[in-house]
Amino acid sequence: MELRGLNRHQSYAYQGYAMPDSIQRLDAQLLKKELGCNAVRTSHCPPSPAFLDACDELGILVFTEMPGWQHLGDDTWKAQALQNCREMVCQYRNHPSIFLWGVRVSGSADDEAFYKRTHETVHRLDPTRPTAGARGFHKSQLLEDVYAYNDYSYRGRGSGCEPRSAVTPDLRRGYLISEFGGQQFPAKAFDDEPHRLAQALRYAAVLNDSIAQQGVAGSFGWCMTDYNTHREFGSGDRVSYHGVMDLFRNPKLSAAVYASQKTPRAPSDIVLEVSSGMALGDLPGGIPVACWVFTNAESVRLYRDNDFVAEFSPDRRGRFAALPHPPIEIQDFVGSLLEKYEGLDRAAAPQVAAILNEMRRDAMELSPLSRARMLSLRLSAQELLRMYYKYIGVLGSPTSVYRFEAVWHGRAVKTVIREPVQSVRLECTVHNPILTDGPTWDCAAVSLRAIDQNGNLLPYCSEAVQLSVEGPVEILGPSVVPLRGGMAGTYLATTGEAGRAVLHCKMEGALDTEAVLTIRCREESRA
Repeated sequence: MELRGLNRHQSYAYQGYAMPDSIQRLDAQLLKKELGCNAVRTSHCPPSPAFLDACDELGILVFTEMPGWQHLGDDTWKAQALQNCREMVCQYRNHPSIFLWGVRVSGSADDEAFYKRTHETVHRLDPTRPTAGARGFHKSQLLEDVYAYNDYSYRGRGSGCEPRSAVTPDLRRGYLISEFGGQQFPAKAFDDEPHRLAQALRYAAVLNDSIAQQGVAGSFGWCMTDYNTHREFGSGDRVSYHGVMDLFRNPKLSAAVYASQKTPRAPSDIVLEVSSGMALGDLPGGIPVACWVFTNAESVRLYRDNDFVAEFSPDRRGRFAALPHPPIEIQDFVGSLLEKYEGLDRAAAPQVAAILNEMRRDAMELSPLSRARMLSLRLSAQELLRMYYKYIGVLGSPTSVYRFEAVWHGRAVKTVIREPVQSVRLECTVHNPILTDGPTWDCAAVSLRAIDQNGNLLPYCSEAVQLSVEGPVEILGPSVVPLRGGMAGTYLATTGEAGRAVLHCKMEGALDTEAVLTIRCREESRA
């Protein structure tokens, strides 16, 4: 199986790297269970031992590296960097999850004498595992066992990654893509629908093409989460929005690309994420855009106002054919409705439906072939436009209810309903509601989401959420947090006492909600 992973920055809102073990372990659980990754690169930053412990337990392969980024210093600097390599191996080599040692400063220039020393030093301390080094240029000196390449070549069309033969100087050695993705196309959770979809499809394209290309061991997307950064690298607010999740580990649409590659073993494993909110007023000119479904189901059924439209299966010969579970593009929004409601016969109905779907896809433009079909069907432009307004819709026309069903083993196991918002609910999820204080403080990770009556995220809800707590916890960060992309989060820290704690959440326009936590004290650990 190919490596399918993400880069991880050990960075958290409000706290930076200073998070206790339970929060570090939670990242490993998200990578494996929510995102479906089988590997992670620790992104040239020393990982928490607790994170590696969790990777050991969950079976996540880890590519860890010597610290540093781009810069190579003088002899004194290099002596310290070499010592960092020694300490990296001695600290982590008893973790079975480690499968690759990074012995180059990520993104740095070639330095034959120095990198010979780092490679040899690591192999003396651990001769059982290969070495690699992430770089961003072709035909670099390959002193390690594996050529790791930061491939940011994809621009939204063409091949998702460069040919291995054009990059590595030695095709006999291992090769993997150590970074790709977010840096080339950052996306905020509150960006518009086409932008969020474009980021997701870019991740899918590179994942697909790295699998399809022979000799590529796998790829690591950049990156798991958004992260705080210096002022020259972010979006002007010292945040890099490169992640498939936000800073609080709330998933963006691109997270569904990874999550949908999991092999389902039960109905609860099925992923069903629909890219479109089906709201024409959100789109330029009120013109519908592409609608994709990211799923690991066998097929997806579409209903419009309770009328069955069509069933769609993954295209095993299309753009994403190499993925275990290719995303499904919904291209038919008419189906057999013309037979039912317009009285068209079985020969004419599919032809007219094809014209309507083409008009939807091409912003109401008609190809010469469709114009010829209209003549043969004796279909006037006025009649065609009437049916377009009725079955596809334009800005201001009556809204429809769309239902998407994920089919697994012949039955619908998950449903997404898209319709106008009728009510707003604030959803509060505590990812680790049982905390243990001792020998250090512990912390709970909380996700907040504004959702509609069908459980759909409301990406343009930016209300403020007021937080308060009862019991032996305290809020890390502000007590009033704004939703961004309909999502936010907070952290709750233990205070040294055991008991029951309650987080209260209030938001204008929604009912109050709360979450309960249990805090235990490990007194013997404090002695």
